[in-house]
Formats: sequence, structure tokens, C-alpha cells
Amino acid sequence: LGMPGFTAYHGLLNIGRPQPGETVVVASAIGAVGSVVGQLARLKGARAIGIAGGPEKC
Repeated sequence: LGMPGFTAYHGLLNIGRPQPGETVVVASAIGAVGSVVGQLARLKGARAIGIAGGPEKC
């Protein structure tokens, strides 16, 4: 996953620390880091909601 994966992992799991059942809102969910954050949040049992720049990106 490289640097985007490491950035997502560190930001979500070391700083955000989501708990099962919580909701995680991911800005720029279409990007490399955002897409990994959404996947990691789901693996931790959280609900992931992604936000993108506009209809063409959704």
C-alpha cells in the first residue's frame, strides 16, 4: 500500500481510534488515502461514510 496506506493506517488507528459501532466520515474518499481509511474503518467495525468533490467523482 505504500505511503498512502501508512498515512491512512496511522491517521485512523493511532490518532482517530474508531470503536465498533462508531461512524467515520472520510473526506476525499475517492483518493488513495481516503479509500484505505474507509476500508480500515469497516475492518474495525465502524460505519464509514465517504465524501467526494462532486457528482462526477461519486
